Amino acid sequence: MTSEERAKQEYKLRELPFSMPRTRVEIVAYFITMVGMTTAWEVLFRGYLLLVLTPLTGLPMAVVFAAVAYGAGHGFENVKQFLGSIVAAFAFTVAYALTGSLWWLIVLHAAAPVTMFLAVGKLGQTKPIDAVAV
Repeated sequence: MTSEERAKQEYKLRELPFSMPRTRVEIVAYFITMVGMTTAWEVLFRGYLLLVLTPLTGLPMAVVFAAVAYGAGHGFENVKQFLGSIVAAFAFTVAYALTGSLWWLIVLHAAAPVTMFLAVGKLGQTKPIDAVAV
């Protein structure tokens, strides 16, 4: 990664709409919350919605409705985020419909915020953004 690309990534991560945990208690709370939230999202938008909607609409339409509902609940900042959430939800919902298992989807979903935490932490161990040549 070039210095310019790294500086752009650091800027994006530091401009997150929430602060990342710093203390041991905050880190533990972050991980518990992220695992709980991602589990709840998977159970609600994959497990529950497909369970309820499939008999009413058939599996293909249930998958579409669940993906759009997830996108509406998850991607609220702009159209690009909304569409990205729907595409990801569609892939996850189809994967659940094919496998019947939420466990591996929960692990994948929980990996996103954990990866974010690790990326931000790694940036915190390097030179400050002002020291990187732009």
